[in-house]
Amino acid sequence: MIGLWYIGSSVLCGKFSAKVPACAYLQTVSSNFRQTVKVINIILTILFFTNAFGQEIPKKDGCIEIKKVNHYFLHNKSGDQTKRTTNKSNRPYLISYLDTLGNLIEKVGYGKHHNTDLRILDFVEQNKFENGKLISTVKYNTDYDKNINADYKTIYFYNNSNQLIKEKELYFKTDSLFMEFNFEYDSNGNKTKTIFNPTYYYQRVFDNQSQIQSLKQIYDNKLRWEWTYTYTDTTRIGEFKTFYNDGKDYTKKEVRTYRNKKLIEVEEKYTSQEGLSSKTVLHYDKLGLIVRIDYFQAFSNNRTYKLQAFTEIKTKFCRQLTQELIEKINDTIYDE
Repeated sequence: MIGLWYIGSSVLCGKFSAKVPACAYLQTVSSNFRQTVKVINIILTILFFTNAFGQEIPKKDGCIEIKKVNHYFLHNKSGDQTKRTTNKSNRPYLISYLDTLGNLIEKVGYGKHHNTDLRILDFVEQNKFENGKLISTVKYNTDYDKNINADYKTIYFYNNSNQLIKEKELYFKTDSLFMEFNFEYDSNGNKTKTIFNPTYYYQRVFDNQSQIQSLKQIYDNKLRWEWTYTYTDTTRIGEFKTFYNDGKDYTKKEVRTYRNKKLIEVEEKYTSQEGLSSKTVLHYDKLGLIVRIDYFQAFSNNRTYKLQAFTEIKTKFCRQLTQELIEKINDTIYDE
């Protein structure tokens, strides 16, 4: 009805609007109407884009920003890998924010697995620190209808030596317990036990130099698997064995190679049988920051490795980096 009135007033007055008082009045009203319509359209546009292309989340900006983008090589119709990679300008990515001390205060994932629209959030994790100690974590997740909800909250507990001794993960809405972990330490401060319940835990043994010697999984009070470690000047060699009593041998070896105290390669392959072998290669810039991670696979112990995927990393920072900060940034980048 308002639209018809506006059109009718324009037709009736036409070019005589300046000479006819009634038309001058109508022209003023029409001008105000046009301005109102513009404001309404702007508001509707803002609401539409806010709802369609992103979710509002509590944001914590850090001094250090790390962006990780994963890429993989495409395959043809026959299933053979090609030299073509995924679109570099439209890949889901992860941003981590660290404070000036190198504490990870927030992680945000953009683009979901079946919807790579980078304006859509995948998940958010926010950490709270007090006096340098992590005291709580809140995890947010999203659905494909662009709704974001806090799902879990983790509370951290420390002893008088500031050692983490317990984690309690709670359902965010009800504060009821979801999972709980307890930790034990040796006299040198090494974490020797991760306890899920009295009969299910991980047991670690360290030498006098705090180098890990073995890692065992105990389930139902029985040894299920074990890693044992030996060292050279530039490598850590791990041997993995299982004790499932199923008649199968899952023995494999992991070799971590270091250069100038930096991890540059991780290789893992089965030694008891033919299987999938993997190799990860880390690349650093002049500052010593990880800038790229390559992932190789070989489908037989006798075949050469083939590059399957890679991660590109860009780090921004607002202050000069110390060696301690660089190590914390790299630990955040490669947290496996």
